[in-house]
Amino acid sequence: MTLALVQAKEPELVYLARLSTQSLDSTLGLDALKGYLNQGALFTLFKDAQPIGFLVQKIVLEEAELIQILVDPLYCGQGFANAALALWHQSVRDLGVCQIFLEVRQSNVPAVALYQRLGYRSVGIRKNYYRYADGLVDAWVMSLNFLPSIDSSKL
Repeated sequence: MTLALVQAKEPELVYLARLSTQSLDSTLGLDALKGYLNQGALFTLFKDAQPIGFLVQKIVLEEAELIQILVDPLYCGQGFANAALALWHQSVRDLGVCQIFLEVRQSNVPAVALYQRLGYRSVGIRKNYYRYADGLVDAWVMSLNFLPSIDSSKL
């Protein structure tokens, strides 16, 4: 099995938008995804040659924000989000990112557990951040810090 996280392409947008609309935790429609695609911030997760999810990022200088990671429900619970995040972490580290931030619904226990396993720590709360039919829900603000790479040639 080959897993890859690569910049999304236009033909994948319809599938990615369908995934997004099926998710309780995503508000990204086709137009938003197209905007992220145009910014180079949308990545498709492939299992072998089959798209199975996506990731949206924002990078400013040495900080990154994980805006959304979403795996097709048919592939959930099989470690693909964990593997996708590992790939993404390496790619942003290669770009010089030292810290990542994200928001996650406090009641999204599987996602919170995943982020904690990967070393993310809660650094704050966004009150009433998510709006659902049955009310407002708080979000954890989480952060992951990377140790900066040491260039031995400069020692």
